[in-house]
Amino acid sequence: MTDEKLNLCSAATQGVYIKILCILHKQDEYGCIVLFKQNSNSISDFVYILSKLITFDKEEILSALTELIDRKVLTIEGNKLYQKRMVKDNAISLVRSKAGKSGGGNPNLNKQKHNNLFKQKTKQNTENEIDIENENENEIKVVIVYPFDSQNFKNVWEKWKEYKRDQHKFKYKTPLSEQAALKELGKLSNQDEETAIKIIGQSIANGWKGLFELKENTNGDRKSRHDKAFEQVARAHGFGN
Repeated sequence: MTDEKLNLCSAATQGVYIKILCILHKQDEYGCIVLFKQNSNSISDFVYILSKLITFDKEEILSALTELIDRKVLTIEGNKLYQKRMVKDNAISLVRSKAGKSGGGNPNLNKQKHNNLFKQKTKQNTENEIDIENENENEIKVVIVYPFDSQNFKNVWEKWKEYKRDQHKFKYKTPLSEQAALKELGKLSNQDEETAIKIIGQSIANGWKGLFELKENTNGDRKSRHDKAFEQVARAHGFGN
């Protein structure tokens, strides 16, 4: 999908985009939201429809949809709002399905009828099709939105996942479940990156499975054995200063 264009959008816009993808995936016309009224094609019309389907208010949806259209991640054309890659992938899928019904897509069985449709793949025309063949056509690619943009935080989050996998045999089952954990971490840290990193370090130091609100030392400058153990483990995993 349009990863480079999407990465130029704000984190809030990317969050709305994930929800819109889920809706596009379920439409009768795959990848498109179609308005019933032919003369309705403004952004506000689509904002109204989306506000009934996703858990964002109209102002958030309007801001995100405007940015996604300006970045050419989504397109409004006539009474349709669509994602170009999804529409293109669906068209290829329909062509393959039709070819399969008429002989399994084997060029030897339909040499004359499908001569131009099923040519031997060349280096120039295979890149897009190989990409489609290697992924489930019904699977939506979800872009993880981090609460903080720094590479340091992303590295710490990867270490947290390694710790969960190695110590507790746990792995986030879907990108959406990982996204939910990141959102919860943002709330626990009050959207402060340093606090978020300390929360992760705290859980590792205590051998906890989950993330919890940071427990500050209330004993002044005198550090307890727990505090020292925390710092030792945190430094070993690359957390803190």
